[in-house]
Formats: sequence, C-alpha cells, structure tokens
Amino acid sequence: MSHFVLDIFSGHPHHIFGADSHDIALGLYATNVYLAIAIEAVFIIAMLWYFFKKEKELGNEHTSKNKAYIIGLFVFGVVFMLSIATTSFRQLFNIPEFDFGFNSNVPTLIATYLAMIVYLNYFVPKFQIDKKK
Repeated sequence: MSHFVLDIFSGHPHHIFGADSHDIALGLYATNVYLAIAIEAVFIIAMLWYFFKKEKELGNEHTSKNKAYIIGLFVFGVVFMLSIATTSFRQLFNIPEFDFGFNSNVPTLIATYLAMIVYLNYFVPKFQIDKKK
C-alpha cells in the first residue's frame, strides 16, 4: 500500500480500476527524477524514524551499529536510484539493446533486491536488539 501511495507523489502513474481507467500520480520519475528521489528519501527518513521510535516503545532498543546497518540499506537504495536516475546501466556500460519481451527494469530490480538480501543476511549482525527488562 505504501508503494502505491508513494507512487502518487513521486512515482509512475497507476491505473485506478484497470488498464482502461484513469491513471493517477504526478509522474515525477518522467518529468523531474531528482525531485521524485528526494520525496522518496524524505519518506524513508520519516519511516525509519517511526520504525525506531516504535521499536523503542516496544522495548526493542537497537544498538547504534545495528541502526547503522539498517539505515545503510536504505542509503544504498537512494544512492543506487541516483546513480541510474538519468543514465541507464545499458548506456553507462555500452550494453547493446536487447528485446527481452519485458521491461528491462525488472532484471535491475531483481539484482538490487538480491544484493539487499545478501547484505541483510551476511553483513547485518544477528541478534543485535537489546531487550530492556
């Protein structure tokens, strides 16, 4: 749900009730990509603040190192988006165009999510939440 709501303000338009219905969104990724990324960065900051606040209220105090790893994952996402904001990997690395039969963003997103999973599983320390009694 948050993805859909955030897309209204910064992302690509989505159809309300199927392909033949109206689409809604500002479409900033097509018209002002850096503003779209800035809006998403502000949203990320707000959500991380809320997450850590709620965790503290529940008695789950994250260590500074653990917080840094979690925040680092989102920083990676924003830096990644900035790196491909106006130049695609195809253009950056002179990769020829292929007709995949699907949007070329899909493999990029899959690679990004796999990198995030590896990061979380192998670099974020396990059991780094200090339970207050």
